[in-house]
Amino acid sequence: MNRCASRRIAILTPTFQGHDGISSVARGIVTAIAQVEQYAGKIDVLCLCDQQSSSCLDPDDTVTLHSAAGSKIRFVTCCLQHALTRPYELVVVNHLSLLPSAMALRSRTGRVAVFLHGVECWRPLGRLRTWCLRNANIRLANSHFTWQGLIQHNHALTNLPVSICPLGVADTDRAHRLDVRPPGDPEQYALIVGRMASDEQYKGHDQLIDLWPQLLEQVPGAALMIAGTGDDAARLQGRVQAAGDHRHPRRAFQQQARRAMHQGLALEFQQLLRP
Repeated sequence: MNRCASRRIAILTPTFQGHDGISSVARGIVTAIAQVEQYAGKIDVLCLCDQQSSSCLDPDDTVTLHSAAGSKIRFVTCCLQHALTRPYELVVVNHLSLLPSAMALRSRTGRVAVFLHGVECWRPLGRLRTWCLRNANIRLANSHFTWQGLIQHNHALTNLPVSICPLGVADTDRAHRLDVRPPGDPEQYALIVGRMASDEQYKGHDQLIDLWPQLLEQVPGAALMIAGTGDDAARLQGRVQAAGDHRHPRRAFQQQARRAMHQGLALEFQQLLRP
């Protein structure tokens, strides 16, 4: 597909090339936009923390990465330079903290979409971020829980419209296409994918392990697969092993599972970005 240089989309993200969840989402957004047939323009990824300063991410020169190597001043400067030379029809913000910089990138006819992921918005927002969130054209949250966490601390934003974009399988057709079961695994299972960090134990891994025996009383033979890495993984694995019972969940770190979640996000964004 020939890309039109006059059409551009910018993606602002803290990280892009890492193994963390934010990087995975950012790559999924790029994949989703690139696959939308109606869009034939360029994609600029403006990254705060990656060390590589500037590079083309595909042979067709469609996606270009510009990184500030961890410097906030350099990141803001890069955003301002792009705002002066490249009118963007859409700016996608992959973390609430970068939203103020995105407002400078929006052209007169452009739109800003912000993706809310969790703890970064579960606190009272200052005036600047509140104003930016109000003036964003599209607000996305990875779950109703994430959005309610923001509203709990920012009642003035209660009536803002939001689209819920789960980072995974959302319908029967998608479940058919994104089967992540390893060979020999049961038909009925649940999959949780995410970083297992000791300071992020709110994600629900322990709760799922605790309630799984009760669920098995209703759904015998169901399996729980936990995919991810982090400094809390050994503790969670120890909990599973200590149970000493096949009815308890098993931990499965599978590239296939992460790839399926990436594809699920791409399918979501294809729908959101179609005219």
